[in-house]
Amino acid sequence: MTEVRRLIGMVQYYRDFWPKRLHMLKPFTAVSSGKKGTKIKWTPELETAFKATILNMVCTETLLNYPDSSKPLDIHTDASDYQLGAAISQEGKPIAFYSRKLNNSQVWN
Repeated sequence: MTEVRRLIGMVQYYRDFWPKRLHMLKPFTAVSSGKKGTKIKWTPELETAFKATILNMVCTETLLNYPDSSKPLDIHTDASDYQLGAAISQEGKPIAFYSRKLNNSQVWN
């Protein structure tokens, strides 16, 4: 269940890059609405949704583009107690991604 929720979170975080994301996530949100710790049965429908839709979208839509210095950039950032992340985009297309795990002295307790 945790892995499916992480997948949903990742797709939602990059929502500006992936159109029709709710349609892509429908099979996963249906199975993730159960109690925490519930095991999910990986069905052919989930396999198809993952490989044909989400994996394909990640591989094609997130290819990096060259920036145009005459246009504004959008910077999306996120942080948790253990990790930092950012994405730079221009006109809805990704330019760069950044992710870094914090070391023990940087972790917020």
